[in-house]
This record gives sequence, structure tokens and C-alpha cells, in this order.
Amino acid sequence: MELLRQENPEYELDDIVGKSGIERAMETTLQGTKGHLSVYVDNVGHIREIIYQTTPKSGSDVYLTIDRDLQKGIYHLIEQQLAGVLASKLVNAEDSINKNVSGSSRMIPIKAHGFS
Repeated sequence: MELLRQENPEYELDDIVGKSGIERAMETTLQGTKGHLSVYVDNVGHIREIIYQTTPKSGSDVYLTIDRDLQKGIYHLIEQQLAGVLASKLVNAEDSINKNVSGSSRMIPIKAHGFS
């Protein structure tokens, strides 16, 4: 927090800041500016006059990207793994094969009808 306060003295101890990853690295970009409001109030806390007001401003957005070819390669690897899992569950059997089976032990019956 002290390092952030050196960059921006408006940081306070109760501010929410990025603790790790991209939020930590880009904290000062993501952090906006606080608004301020100074008012006169009566004895029961009702605002009687606004003395000074500034509106808060949002921080900047950060967009993350991934290499297109890397993303496509990962997608194909996952697709192959899922196809392997699916293929390992296919059996030439009737629907009744799963009668007393639950969860990941269930098989996918694909009995070919009308063929010998």
C-alpha cells in the first residue's frame, strides 16, 4: 500500500486494490479517482448546503488477449481429449446396460438395429 501511496497519495488504507496477477500489475491504471462531497448538515443530519463536490471518475479498462494460433491449438487439444472420453464410453449394447449404474460409470449404448 505504501508503494501505491507514493504513486498516488489519494490511496487510503481501506481502498480495495489488486492483490495479484494483472490487477496488481495494472492497479494504478484500473484505479479511478474518488469523488468528494463537503456539506453543511443540521442537528439531525439532514444536508442543508453542498459546499464542495467533485464527481468520481472510473479508471481505465484493461483488455487482455491471447495468441490466436495458441488458442486454436489448445481448443483442438481439448476437442481431441473430449472425443477420446466420449469414444471410450460408446458400447454396442442395449439401453439396459446402465440399469444399476450411476455417474461416470454409465456407458453410451449404440445398438445397431436391423443389422446382423
